[in-house]
Amino acid sequence: MINETETINKARKLLKKSADNQHRLKYYYGPEFFLNKYINEIKSMIIREYVLFIYEEARKISLKHFNNDLNESGLTPSCKKGCSFCCSFPISVLPFESLLIEQYVKDNFSNVQKKELKRNLKNTKNRVIKEVGKIQITKSYKEKYYQKDIKCPFLNESNLCSIYDVRPLSCISYLEFINSSKCQNGNISDSAAAFLDVESAIRTIVRSGIIAYCEYHKLDSKTYLDRYTGASQNDYELLPFSVDVH
Repeated sequence: MINETETINKARKLLKKSADNQHRLKYYYGPEFFLNKYINEIKSMIIREYVLFIYEEARKISLKHFNNDLNESGLTPSCKKGCSFCCSFPISVLPFESLLIEQYVKDNFSNVQKKELKRNLKNTKNRVIKEVGKIQITKSYKEKYYQKDIKCPFLNESNLCSIYDVRPLSCISYLEFINSSKCQNGNISDSAAAFLDVESAIRTIVRSGIIAYCEYHKLDSKTYLDRYTGASQNDYELLPFSVDVH
C-alpha cells in the first residue's frame, strides 16, 4: 500500500536534488568541454549532424543524473508499457528534438508507415487548431487539451510509442509515483516540474556544443543557436506542428 503523503514528500526532495544537480551540469559542460572531448566530431561533421550528435550526448548525460537521483529517492514510477493516458497531454518539443524525430522516422519507418503518420499528423493539427488553440505552457492549457482526448500521432494501434527511443523530454516528464489512475482522470503529476530542470540543462549543454562548433569553424553562433535551440527559453512547438515527414 503506497503512503501518499510519504510519496509526495519524497517527490519534493527529488525535485530539489534534481534541480541542484542539473544546475551544476550547465557549468561543467561548457564550450571548452566540447572543444577538448569532441574535437574530431567538430572537425568532421556538418552542423546539422553535429547538433543531433551533441543532443543525444546531452540527453544521455542529463537523464543519467536524473535517473541516479530517482533511484536514490526510493520512488518507483507506476507507469507501465501500454499505459498511454499521458499520450493525450500536449507534447512540447524543442527544435533539436524535432530534428532527431525526423531522422528517426526517415531511418526506421516504411513508406506505408510514413504515409499513415502524415495523415495522423494532419488530422491532429486540425483538431488542435479547431478545439484547443495556440500552444500555451500552462496547466489550464494542458487540462483543456487532455479533455479533448487528442491522442499523440505517434501512438500506434497497440497503445505504444512508435518513436519511444527518441521521444521528447516532455513525454518522459509525465511520471506518476502514486497511481496511474490519476493520469486516467487527467491529473498532471508534479513530477513534470523536475524535467523543467532537465530540459533546461540539456538545452544549455547543446548551446555550449554549438558555440564550440562555431568558434572552431568561425561561424556566427547566434544564427545556429536560434535555429537549433530556439531564440528564447519559451521557443517550443507542439509535437504535431514541429515534425515534417518526407
